[in-house]
Amino acid sequence: KKLSPRLSAASTYIRELYALTEAIKK
Repeated sequence: KKLSPRLSAASTYIRELYALTEAIKK
């Protein structure tokens, strides 16, 4: 199932933000 471009960009942003948070916690 294909995500809409806007939703895809949002999920990518969230994933990046989560990775950044994990990196900071360590």
